[in-house]
Amino acid sequence: MEKIKIVLKYLVYAFLLSFVLDIGGFFSGIYAERSGLSEKWLENSQVGIVFMLISQITLPIFLMFQYKSRKNDLRIIMPFAKDKKAYRYLIGYAAGAIFFVLTWIIAVAFGGFQVINIWHIGNVLWLVLFLLGFCIRGMGEEILVRGYLLGKLSQQFKPCFSYYN
Repeated sequence: MEKIKIVLKYLVYAFLLSFVLDIGGFFSGIYAERSGLSEKWLENSQVGIVFMLISQITLPIFLMFQYKSRKNDLRIIMPFAKDKKAYRYLIGYAAGAIFFVLTWIIAVAFGGFQVINIWHIGNVLWLVLFLLGFCIRGMGEEILVRGYLLGKLSQQFKPCFSYYN
């Protein structure tokens, strides 16, 4: 019964931390509601999209400040190897992008959805921002789930095989 309480405690903490990841969307929604803007504003507003993109870095910053004095806990929470950080992250990003594109191609090939090309060369900045957002959002989710949640649970339960040993 004690193990269930510990797991539930960290699941609730992870759930609450997920709100930190979406703080930009939360405040953009409040702004839109108070200003009388439609729900489409968040999807179409460049300011809203950029604000939500920037807000994605709040979780890593929040956790770094929270665990600043506890270096061992910070090492568990931030699940990135110290050597070749950028190289490893880029490899993971490339693998994720490849699998995303393969899934998309398969879905289109089997009629899962239709694609209408509305691409314009002026949209290159938005493509770059999308790819940057994909990178930042993925890092936030990794830190929340693989870092915080699984790191804390592995600390509590000391599995026979651990990523952190």
